[in-house]
Amino acid sequence: MSDSVSLTRLWLIDWFGHIIDHDPIRDELIRRPFTPNEYPDLFALAPVPLNLPSTAVLRKRSSLPRSLPDIEMVDAGDNLIGLRVKDRDTWFSINPRNELTHFNAASLMGWEKLTPMTFEMLNGLSALFDRTVATVLDAKGQECEPAHFRPEGDNVVVLNDFQFMMGRNADQLRAIGELAPGKELRVTLKGWEGDTQQTFTVKRLKEGASVAGADA
Repeated sequence: MSDSVSLTRLWLIDWFGHIIDHDPIRDELIRRPFTPNEYPDLFALAPVPLNLPSTAVLRKRSSLPRSLPDIEMVDAGDNLIGLRVKDRDTWFSINPRNELTHFNAASLMGWEKLTPMTFEMLNGLSALFDRTVATVLDAKGQECEPAHFRPEGDNVVVLNDFQFMMGRNADQLRAIGELAPGKELRVTLKGWEGDTQQTFTVKRLKEGASVAGADA
């Protein structure tokens, strides 16, 4: 990539709500459950604006000898992406039966689709999952339970009884993540299927969880 190109960090969440990380002991890419307010050691450096398909570079904070392949981010619909290995024409994929990943998938199917998340989007998702970070009220003013991922996958988050895809709500998650302590935001989330939507009020608490180290 040219030095004149602006780059951003993108963290990657898989089809089942696990985030892609790096195991420094085995020097391998792994998947682990999403944990609010944590920023994995593995991220992709991608150009801004992100026009797909686009070359991206996987980076790990630990400087270890095993190299990572040259990859291309490819549009997978609904603001999801696939990671294509350039020299093999294979795809990065996860194994939902364990925490392992690989670069050998023959095609771009569900398990190969990832949600790219900026720092602000991860903060916004954390606010929906963690009631020490923010309170979330439904349209009737009732406090919502912490969000969770739908175990069947499909990139779906469940907030009360409302289901939504992160990719379809990238701007909303970013806006939530940019909330200053003590401020609140009324946000309409687009549903997983059809034209459904629901409106919630998110208030960032004054004493939210620390995000120290995210830009280390």
